[in-house]
Amino acid sequence: MSSIGLPRRVHAQDEQRLLCHFLQLDSNDRRYRFGSPVSDGKLQDYVQMIVLQDDTLFAVEDTNLHFIGVAHLSMEAEHAHIGVSVLQGWRGKGVAKSLVRRCLQRARNADVKVVHMTRLMDNRPMAVLEKKLGFVTYSTGAETEAEKTISGLTLCSLIAEGLDNWLAVIDHNHKVQNLVIRQCCEGSASATEATGQLR
Repeated sequence: MSSIGLPRRVHAQDEQRLLCHFLQLDSNDRRYRFGSPVSDGKLQDYVQMIVLQDDTLFAVEDTNLHFIGVAHLSMEAEHAHIGVSVLQGWRGKGVAKSLVRRCLQRARNADVKVVHMTRLMDNRPMAVLEKKLGFVTYSTGAETEAEKTISGLTLCSLIAEGLDNWLAVIDHNHKVQNLVIRQCCEGSASATEATGQLR
């Protein structure tokens, strides 16, 4: 398995950890992710909205089960849009790439035809990622739009996604078990809480 962990589906019970991830983004990170340096209150509203809408989200966790990277995949008919954020200290390690690839996989198997991403012109790391993953880009003022046409679902693509889901659950449970062991060794009272994260 990847040393950075595998992207796994975010569930309603992950709402607080999802919010904690976004709150750790500084003003410039928020500008890159949302187009402007949104306030903490707006972030809370955003998280509640996407949880209520049951949108598709994926996250990569560290060994303490903190979300170090999050991708939001919104789909409508044959089009989808991806938004990605990665915490400082974890950039340049392939986190964003693995999240976008996972979103592309889900979109393909949901019969989406075209996937879009939007970024500010000065977000160079995302520009590099878009090029690596085969997105076509064009400028619209201060922003750059990127889009990628994807092939239709196949039996192989469905099996591949099922396997990735299974491996992500194993990866998550392995981290939970290791965290519980560490907490027990440290005499932490939160070990019981960690066991509740098992899938």
